[in-house]
Amino acid sequence: MLPHAEAPSDMKDPVFVERLNEGSVAIVTVLPSGVRGMGHRFAQWFPNCVFVGVLTAYVAGHALRPDAPSVEFVRFAGAISFIAYTVANWQSSIWHGRAWSTNVKNTSDGLVYALLTAMTFSWLWPS
Repeated sequence: MLPHAEAPSDMKDPVFVERLNEGSVAIVTVLPSGVRGMGHRFAQWFPNCVFVGVLTAYVAGHALRPDAPSVEFVRFAGAISFIAYTVANWQSSIWHGRAWSTNVKNTSDGLVYALLTAMTFSWLWPS
């Protein structure tokens, strides 16, 4: 087991560096045992999507005029929701070593969600 590094100077400690170089380094997520269905995950995902939509509406409502062209709604809502769905995930590759290919796939998903959000805003925005 690696010693816990309290400060950046501890990370230069020869004992810490030696143990780090000796073996694998892992970030582990421990889940409860048992079969995990999708229902619980969707029950969490749906409010997340609603929350992203509400935040997008809040920002768009303050940034855009109600009489702005529809293309501005799509562009703005799409950009805000894309950032909300994807950008925070990129840190997983930067700091935790997640494969960039995984983040490319997640970013593609986020792009689809952002496009759906933008189209919904275009449809529902007051005219």
